[in-house]
Formats: sequence, C-alpha cells, structure tokens
Amino acid sequence: MRSCKVKGCKEPYRAKGFCQPHYAQKWQRDHKELSRIKNRRWRKDNPESVRAAKRRWYWRHVEERRKKSREYQKLHPEVVRARRHRRRAIKNGIEGVHFTPKQFTELIAKYNHRCVCCLKTETQLHRLGRKLVPDHVVPLSWGQPYSDEIENIQPLCSTCNNSKGARRATDYRKTFRLRLDILLNRA
Repeated sequence: MRSCKVKGCKEPYRAKGFCQPHYAQKWQRDHKELSRIKNRRWRKDNPESVRAAKRRWYWRHVEERRKKSREYQKLHPEVVRARRHRRRAIKNGIEGVHFTPKQFTELIAKYNHRCVCCLKTETQLHRLGRKLVPDHVVPLSWGQPYSDEIENIQPLCSTCNNSKGARRATDYRKTFRLRLDILLNRA
C-alpha cells in the first residue's frame, strides 16, 4: 500500500497522494473562504463540541498561559493595577468612567512624583520597598457614584494609603503645595 507523499508521514494514501489529515489541510489552504464558512457553520451547530475543545486546550496550556500572564504583568504593572481598581469599582457597583493608567501617570507627574500625604518622592519610596498607588479621596466602599474618576484620585504611597483606609474621606491634595513649600523651606 502506498503512503502519504508528505515527508515523514507513514499514513496510508487516500486521495491525490495524501493521507486523510494532510488532504484536509491542503483542501483548507486551497479553499480558504469556503473552509471558513464551513467551520463557522460547524461551530454554530456544535457548541458543546467547541466548548469541550476549548476546555481541553485551556487545561493543556495552563503553565504556558500563566507564564505569559506573569510576563505581561511585569511589563505593564500600571495597566494591571488599573484593571484591578476598575474591577473593584465595578464590584462595588460604581457606575461611570474609570480612570486610566495614563491619567494616573499624568497625575503622579502633576504632584512631582511624590506621595501627597508623606511627601516622599518615588525614588525614596522605591528604596523603602514602596510605590505610589491610586487612593480614592471618597472611598469606593462608600458606593458613591462616579468615585472612580480621576478627579477623585490622589497618589499616595502604599503605607499612607493603607493607614488611611476606607474610614474617612481625606483630601491631601488641598494642602500639598503648602506642605511641600514648608518641607523644601520655600515658605
């Protein structure tokens, strides 16, 4: 019996010199549009099979997906942080516009890369193992509408943010310039 003409394939010959799987691949390459139509129709008619195939793929590639996710998180920490904040806001039932990573980066620059509470710079915070995080002046847990907009955000270091918590609405932005001038002996 003759075998498939694809190099390295030992399957028996079926049609036009190819085994069944290689003939199907060749047909799909030669008839791309028709193949897409047939595939869409089959996926629509067989949702359970599609779901099962996706589940199998999902579990076969767990480690690969986790590795890619960790790499993305290392490369884009501001995006990941913003997603977490947005998810938390939505979970608390907050409607409206949510601030973006770009807006938060601009806000940090506006306040000279300093925590508006303790006035430490990002460099000082980095040496202490801390970073600037978005703090909601009116806490999300209070459920105020539109409290995840950039106007309700102030950059605090993680320690100041954790000590403030959700107990009170403290706006350190109002006295930031005065306190910074005093710190830098410009008053």
